[in-house]
Amino acid sequence: SLRLTRRLEAAEAARRNAIAASPRLADAHVELGEVLLARERAAEAQRAFERALRLVPNHFGALDGLARAQAMQDRPEDALETWRRAAEAQPADPAPLLAAARLALRQHRPTLAEAFVRRAAQRAPRDGRVLAVLGDVALARGEREAAREHYRAALQAGLRGTEAERIRRARQGDEAGSDR
Repeated sequence: SLRLTRRLEAAEAARRNAIAASPRLADAHVELGEVLLARERAAEAQRAFERALRLVPNHFGALDGLARAQAMQDRPEDALETWRRAAEAQPADPAPLLAAARLALRQHRPTLAEAFVRRAAQRAPRDGRVLAVLGDVALARGEREAAREHYRAALQAGLRGTEAERIRRARQGDEAGSDR
């Protein structure tokens, strides 16, 4: 929408002004990268994240943003490697490993996805997001019953938002199909 475009333009200008005032502030470069990703300008966003990483080599936000920019530019191997680095930068957070697993699934690589999500499960075994991606991996392998069990566990773990709705819709469709 026009309103969103204007807000993003203003946000980009504000971030560029912040960088001009404090060019060594890594967070300002990360924020600019996020705005550029929202504007679907992945190559420019990548440069912003890379500048942040030159300032702070293990900046989690910069690594995560860089991986998303690489994925948007159809560079999955680079994105997977960057998410691996992000996982090392934040050892307790399963999010970068889950992002890598989802990308591997989109690439039709369930074995690689499983390796990433298993590492995430070591970090957060009861996290609903982890359980949902375990379900996605099982489904990609054709293991419907295991997928159903992981999805059930994800919902019981308190998974909310669009992921939970996606699982509920899939489960309802599955139940309707089994009635035939």
